[in-house]
This record gives sequence, structure tokens and C-alpha cells, in this order.
Amino acid sequence: MGCSSSFPTSPSSNHQLTKTGTITIGKNVQIGTQRAKIFFLFGGPGSCKGRIVHDIMSVFHFKLISAEELIIKSLPRKLANVISLDDINDIMQVIRTDPKHITLHWVFSLIIREIENLLMSHDCFLVDVIPNMRFLLRHPEFVKDCQQEMEEFEKQWPVVCGISFNITDNVIKTRDNRVNSSSNVALSQSDEADMSKTQRRLALYQGCVKNFISYFKSSDRLITFDVSGKDKEATWNQVSNFFTENLNFDPMKHSYIVMFFCFNTDDLRNLNNTSSDTNVDVVKFSDIAKENSSRIDQQLRDLYQHVVDRALHRRYFIIDLTDGKLKSSSINEDPGSGIMFTDSLIEFDKDNIIERRNGMSNMDLTNFKAFYLTNNEILFFPKTMDSEMCRRIALCIKK
Repeated sequence: MGCSSSFPTSPSSNHQLTKTGTITIGKNVQIGTQRAKIFFLFGGPGSCKGRIVHDIMSVFHFKLISAEELIIKSLPRKLANVISLDDINDIMQVIRTDPKHITLHWVFSLIIREIENLLMSHDCFLVDVIPNMRFLLRHPEFVKDCQQEMEEFEKQWPVVCGISFNITDNVIKTRDNRVNSSSNVALSQSDEADMSKTQRRLALYQGCVKNFISYFKSSDRLITFDVSGKDKEATWNQVSNFFTENLNFDPMKHSYIVMFFCFNTDDLRNLNNTSSDTNVDVVKFSDIAKENSSRIDQQLRDLYQHVVDRALHRRYFIIDLTDGKLKSSSINEDPGSGIMFTDSLIEFDKDNIIERRNGMSNMDLTNFKAFYLTNNEILFFPKTMDSEMCRRIALCIKK
């Protein structure tokens, strides 16, 4: 599992000021001897909660339990003898007509059943108890005082803490204004409506979450990450540091890696000038090669392992090969492999590949081509570089 066996046994208190804002860790946040390590998550529109949750699940082997998904899946069965619910519109209609079909007590019973079903394969859980759909956010059961239901839940399944990703309405407005001012095209009424909708959804979410936040704050079991800053990579560094350093969780793997191979000083300089120091590591291949005098193909594998070892807190790695020591003739791998090759960055789906815009969106990648090493590992090479050499390097690393 992703959980280490050596957890802190005494309460810790921490309040850190970082580049992206403050992290506040309640003094009673600690791992006990409970069968499951359960964390409640809170984060409204614009907080990047979805990205962070994906990375926690990938790196620390957590399982996500979404109350909204459980409600949508379970309600048709609950009302099967009363009414037929064929799609989400039917569910919305029946809840608006009779809100009593959903109670917080029932939602927690679904969460408990899900934990029990998953406990054989997982023992670390992220519980997203606040729904995203507006018709559920407006439901009175998610706005009321939750103390009784939370206490009943914790009699069976104690919760380590609540984790809140905070973003303010002012930040949403500032981001909207930044988008507005950077565009030469006047915003349409629909654009303005979308911005206003985001602000209203945030206000609606904050109204639902405040009682849950108060519950965990009252027992000093709340961690608050300020995600108002624009550097989302730094936010992930804070989150991963909390799990590894404060709670001694062992990372299972990296969430994804992007490596840029630079063979000349111009490419190296361009990438360095357009990247953020907080997001990118520069690795000199000659430093790795010095530590191991074996063949080049083995040194490339050592390079990959060096990157993987550092990948928990970094996504992007610039590999400095300007000393000219790496030559295709010295690489012994057979190039026959199904690694996918892309000649132009324009062919990439930027929403999937350049996932962290703060890390890559400003980089000058027009002179690069790329290999997908795996679904979450990408290698960029200069466009002018011989494709055969690119493939051999990729194969050495993949092996």
C-alpha cells in the first residue's frame, strides 16, 4: 500500500508560509491505529482539487470515494419500487419535488458501505463528501449542521483529518480580469455569464462546506492549503510534502514525468529562460555518467532512475547533454518497439499532455519532437535530431 508503517505517534502543529500561500496543519492531525486512513476533502471551483486528488491517488495509492457518484448510482435503486429514474434529469426532478429522498445519514451509510467493500484492496481513502452538481449543492442536507452525522460516522470509521484547498472569490475575479485584459477581443455576454457562474458556484460550495470545515477545525484536525497562487506545481509540492514528511507516507510512484533532452547550448538556454525554477530540474548527464563507468545504455537507465527518484516533487527535467558524450553508435538497444513518435507539438492534445500549464505552457517547444514512453512519461528531443537516436535513447530508458 501507499501508507508507511511508521507513522507519527504524537500530535504535530505546523503553520508554514510558502510561495503560494500558507499551509495550516492542526495540532491533532495524526495517524492512529485505525484499520483505514480516511481523509475528507474540500475544494470548490478553481481550487484544482481534481488534479491534486488524481496525483494523491496515483502517488500514494489512495482510493477516492465520491458522495455525488454514490448518490447518483444508488438513488435509482433506493426508489425502484416508487418511481423509475432513467437518467440524471429524472433524478434532478424527483429530488426537487421531494428533497427528503436524500439525507446526510443515508449518504454516510453509502460511504461506509463503499469503504467496507474496498477495504480488501485499499486502506487509504479520500472522501469527497460535498457534491459538485448545483441541484445537490442546493439540497438542505448539505447545508445543515453535520456534527451528529460526522460523530456517528467516526464511531465506526475515525477520520484522520479534513483537507481544505482554499480559494477566494477575489482570486476568481482576479483571474477572470487577467483573462479579460490579456485578450484584444471584447468578451461576449456568454463569456461574462460563465465568469459570473463560476463565482456563484464558489459561493454555493462555500455555503455547503462551512459546517464540515468547522467540525474538523473544532478538533484541530484541519489542514488548509492556500491554493490562491498561480503556481499549481508548488501547490502539489506542498501537498506531497505533507503526506511524506508530516505523515510518513511512502510514495508508490510518480504521477508523470516530462524529460527534455538538450544537445546544444541554444536549446538549453531557451528552455531555461522559459521555464519556472520551481517546476523544472536541470540534470547534467555527465554527472550521472561519472558515477557509473558502464555502457551508455546502462547510464541512460541510471539517468532515468535518478529522475524517478526526484519525480515526487518535480514534473519536468531538462537533461543537459551539451558535452557531446552521448552518441547513437554507443547505444546498443534494438530500435524495434511500439513507442509512439510525434513530430510536432501541435499534434498533442494539450489538455492531456501539457497538463500542468504553469509548468510547460510558457516553454518554447517549437523546435522539439516527442516520444510517449508510457502514458505518464514523455521525452522531448530537438526536431533536428536523428529519429533513430531518439528511439534508441527512449528504448534504453524504457527497458
